[in-house]
Amino acid sequence: ARLRSAERFASLQREIIRLATIDPLTGLCNRRGFFEQATQVRARTGPDRKLSAILLDIDNFKHINDSYGHEAGDEAIRACAEAARFDEAVAGRLGGDEFALLVERPLPESLEIAKGLRRRLASRPVKTRKGPITLTWSIGVGEAQPQDSVDQILARADAALYNAKTQGRNCVASAPSGLRMKEAPKIWSE
Repeated sequence: ARLRSAERFASLQREIIRLATIDPLTGLCNRRGFFEQATQVRARTGPDRKLSAILLDIDNFKHINDSYGHEAGDEAIRACAEAARFDEAVAGRLGGDEFALLVERPLPESLEIAKGLRRRLASRPVKTRKGPITLTWSIGVGEAQPQDSVDQILARADAALYNAKTQGRNCVASAPSGLRMKEAPKIWSE
């Protein structure tokens, strides 16, 4: 009886951890889970190995919710999560309509991954009650510098994402190689 009780307790504990780190709508890591995994990857990535962050933001998401309804908005988020899956990355939904990937790749390869993700999403229209809609992303990519924290890598990618948004959306932008992130704004902290 004690062994069964201990087994049930361990099972419940695993389920609580899963619920605390997985986004229920997408099945990707939630913000907390993403940062926990990304911090582990950053800790094991030495200065000689390249690491990049890819931030993906759904273009005109408010318009989707307003025009097609929140059910369609949820379908759009699920479709984006599916398009953002990349086996060799830590992937998560950071909030609302923003997703992040952390890949152990240099900037040029990460840019190619991001371009492929953008094309993948655009090629999969989402069915709604009012007809299919084509989704697009604005994507920012930033490469880690040797001493960057996860927050600094994401801040670098966020600066690139801002550039993608100002360039007209539905595109991929990279952070300038000389961009210094000594005092990066905090994107997340526990």
